[in-house]
Amino acid sequence: MNIAEMHVWFRQYAQQMGMQNVRAILPEQIDNLINTATLDTVDEVINRNVGTTNDRVITDNAKLASINALRKLYRVKTKTVGSSAGNLGAFKHEPYQLIVDPNNEFNIYYYVDFSVRYISTSDSSKKSRWFPIRIIDDSYLADVLNDWVLAPRMRTPVMVIYNQDDFPDDPDNSDAGHGDGTVCDIYFGENEFDSDIATKSYIHEIRFSYIARPAKVAYLTDIGGTNVNSDLPEQLQIPMLKHAVDLYRISIQGSLYANQQNAQQNQQELARNNARPDNEGYQS
Repeated sequence: MNIAEMHVWFRQYAQQMGMQNVRAILPEQIDNLINTATLDTVDEVINRNVGTTNDRVITDNAKLASINALRKLYRVKTKTVGSSAGNLGAFKHEPYQLIVDPNNEFNIYYYVDFSVRYISTSDSSKKSRWFPIRIIDDSYLADVLNDWVLAPRMRTPVMVIYNQDDFPDDPDNSDAGHGDGTVCDIYFGENEFDSDIATKSYIHEIRFSYIARPAKVAYLTDIGGTNVNSDLPEQLQIPMLKHAVDLYRISIQGSLYANQQNAQQNQQELARNNARPDNEGYQS
């Protein structure tokens, strides 16, 4: 469904039936409602699926929602590091810093997963398997680094994610001058049991998956512009438009908070009236 069809659908259900071609609502107002409803729909899908998944079990492919819900927004990127960063022994106590999204070029809405694989210094064609990267909160970083069980290793590196507003003006920093972006500090640990392997291995690639921010729709044909269509999957477009209509009805009837407050006041008034003595029956 393109944006022009969405506008007709919206007017069909938000206005009186048969008045879908009458502009009681401005196109930019409909676009605003659709964009708000799109973000709400994406958040709902993510919250519903996050609660039912686990990184220790294989995903059941019979669950259609997990596969199809946000397939048009699901992206996978791979960044090649190469031997210039040094072998894993160079990151024994210091993290490898990866700048994932300088200047928000990937338009990332949610990060999903990170993984890494290595390459041997003796045979550059020999690549390791992909190993998952554990993402933790920065407030727990010191505890994890000093914990014997949770400490990072080659097979289980640890990463913290934060945003940096301005990269330092360092000529040795290849990302200098890129402005703000997402910074990932990846810790590979001391690797005492695999010290020989660590000194002969380089970080080859870092793979990350994410959900892109949905496109902001815009109906611009009437002013000579180019329309921007929704990139939601087909099965989410109608529920999203239903939610947009609900948002419109709330906006013309008063805010949702005001409606809740009025309902609460009416219930309190009803309770007080029922509790008055003159409402009780008296027998003569």
